[in-house]
Amino acid sequence: MFWPDAVAHGATEQEALHGVRALIHSLLAQTQLVQVEIDEPQEQTGNPWLDKAGVFAADPTWDSFREAMSNYRQQVDNPQAVELP
Repeated sequence: MFWPDAVAHGATEQEALHGVRALIHSLLAQTQLVQVEIDEPQEQTGNPWLDKAGVFAADPTWDSFREAMSNYRQQVDNPQAVELP
């Protein structure tokens, strides 16, 4: 059972809450909690976005991609204003 699938109903709020408690109890009865140790991430220095800056500078398709993206955004914002090919 996953949380999005968990639904409880009741004629009153108290009945619904009782159903929620029963669902949680059922879920926890089928669950095993474990502790997992992981390495702590190293402290980050600098701006991670700068590592990617300029990655498309030599891409010959970049300008056409930007134009297509601009056209798409205009169509989404105002479908009657722009027609895509």
